[in-house]
Amino acid sequence: MTSAHDVAAEVRGRRPRIDNFSLHKLLFYAQGFHLAWTGRPLFEQRIEAWGGGPVVADLWRSERHGPTMPTVVPLTEAVQRVVDYVLSRYGQLSALELIELSHVSGGPWDRVYEHPAESKGRNEITFDLMQQWFSDDSELIALRAQADASGERWRALVATDSVPGLASAVERVLGGERVIEAPPR
Repeated sequence: MTSAHDVAAEVRGRRPRIDNFSLHKLLFYAQGFHLAWTGRPLFEQRIEAWGGGPVVADLWRSERHGPTMPTVVPLTEAVQRVVDYVLSRYGQLSALELIELSHVSGGPWDRVYEHPAESKGRNEITFDLMQQWFSDDSELIALRAQADASGERWRALVATDSVPGLASAVERVLGGERVIEAPPR
């Protein structure tokens, strides 16, 4: 199985100046879309809900405190497609936009970090929670990609009475709306 280290190496190879906040959010989206599309995790490392959003805790800790990094294994074509998709959809977003997007109300991070009783006191964003969230919105994400390609207005594809989810959060963040409050300084 691919590791989070392998996917991170690929993302860094394509975005050499990426910061750690952005990297971990992109890994979260890659894991989520892979779960939604295949029903299987992209990598086994757990993703945790931290104050700054979803973080692949093992990767974060090993890069900060670990003596050596594991050998990077080349990604399969299928995994490359997931990374391609995530970078094409979210790679241009700033770290703040990615953090805001990952903090959307009702999303996996929110359900674990803001409502810890739902995660039984653990800060893990489970594969089941990610798969459910990304599966619920994968059709809307696909419609947005089609709209972008054909020049149609994205807003016309999202019903005004739809439940807020990832697709609507993307639209709000890209439109400049702040979906989380700035932390106190």
